[in-house]
Amino acid sequence: MMDRITWVANKTLDLRRKPYGLFIRDTKLKRRAILKNGEYNVLQPKFPNRYWNYLRDPYTSLVDAEWKWNLQAMAIGFLGCWLTFALLWWLIAFVHTDLQDDHLPDRQGETGWTPCVLSIYGFPSCFLYSLETQHTTGYGLRAITEECPEAIFLMCAQCLIGTIIDSFTVGAVIAKLTRPTMSNNTIMFTRNAVICLMDGVLCLMFRLGDLRKRKLIETAFRFVTENWREL
Repeated sequence: MMDRITWVANKTLDLRRKPYGLFIRDTKLKRRAILKNGEYNVLQPKFPNRYWNYLRDPYTSLVDAEWKWNLQAMAIGFLGCWLTFALLWWLIAFVHTDLQDDHLPDRQGETGWTPCVLSIYGFPSCFLYSLETQHTTGYGLRAITEECPEAIFLMCAQCLIGTIIDSFTVGAVIAKLTRPTMSNNTIMFTRNAVICLMDGVLCLMFRLGDLRKRKLIETAFRFVTENWREL
């Protein structure tokens, strides 16, 4: 365990700066740990199993991720849930022999057959029924019957899991939209800073302004200084 902590501590100190000023002549620009817009100009090394650590906390990872990853995760989550339950509905209909020619909806009136789910012809019908069940669309064509207890249990499970997925998705989107990171665009720093002598002490001075009419209350500022010293 101590070797692991020592390795992490050593790798944490091994930071590499981003190339600063890619589209500007950087001959007169100094390397910065933090850019003027507040972004960190430091890249951390690749730790082992870092993606697995992200998956251990999916909610925070989605909130911190970009919108393209959020949309992909939502699409994969919803499509995966729809297809999984569509396959389960198809298995129930297949085991109950609802997909035989004599038991299809067109022949059920003649044969007197009662299926597990009405108006099921194949896997596309099961997929549509899975989508309608999870999102309570209710078109009225496909409905469950009392013939199969396993179908009743599966419907309850899909409604519960669908509600959890919807709540997780809505919570992540709302948390991402309400984050105060966008307020950085209305908080302006002076382009230049000065060093002057105040009370016999050299002080770094700059101006900070808020463009919004509704001012921030109980704000806290933290400044980081970086000193270079040869050992």
